[in-house]
Amino acid sequence: MQGATVAPVHRRIRLLIFLLFAIVVPTTCLAWQARVMEVPYGDHLKVRADGKTETIRLYGIDSPIDPQPFGREARLYTSKRVLGKVVEITPIIRDHYDRIVAWVEVDGESLNKELIRKGMTWWYRKYLPFETELGQLEEEARKAKVGLWKDSSPIPPWEYQPVPPAEPAGPLTTQSHGRRGSVRERVMSGTGPSKPVVGDAGSVRQRLMNMRNSEKPGSGETPN
Repeated sequence: MQGATVAPVHRRIRLLIFLLFAIVVPTTCLAWQARVMEVPYGDHLKVRADGKTETIRLYGIDSPIDPQPFGREARLYTSKRVLGKVVEITPIIRDHYDRIVAWVEVDGESLNKELIRKGMTWWYRKYLPFETELGQLEEEARKAKVGLWKDSSPIPPWEYQPVPPAEPAGPLTTQSHGRRGSVRERVMSGTGPSKPVVGDAGSVRQRLMNMRNSEKPGSGETPN
């Protein structure tokens, strides 16, 4: 019809999601209460209700996870806020990891929104660009430089790539220039890592060099 007002796209998307899950899984649309037993990450809770344990993934946000900068702080903040408390859970969906994605309230306040307001998490705009209220809360936290926004250029969790840990160097010996007991030194030295590698007459390396030089015509000396 001409002249009809077209609802914003984000409103239609949210209505479609609500209707879909209200029809397919109506019980998940009802709020219920549970006690928080564990906080694995800043945006994850393990709760227990009616003798069953569930993993809750807080809707609309994405917290850094240790070892990403501020991952530990985010987890500790959420732990202090809800661990051991009874919270109200309003499910959105159960995802393919068998987690319940949900809004969570504690002491009458939205935990999802509080974590963004305190700079403990990011608005998950990659997948939920229509949740503009969360985006506004994030912008306010950014301007106030609270939480993770104290860093001038924090990296979103969905872009963070952890650096693999370096191989531990281990203690050095007084006679070897390599790592004590390393594979390199054990291969190069036939008498163990406590013997000098270079110039050791009994080492595997030296014996191989002697054999190679003895096969050359006119070569009867061993290089230093």
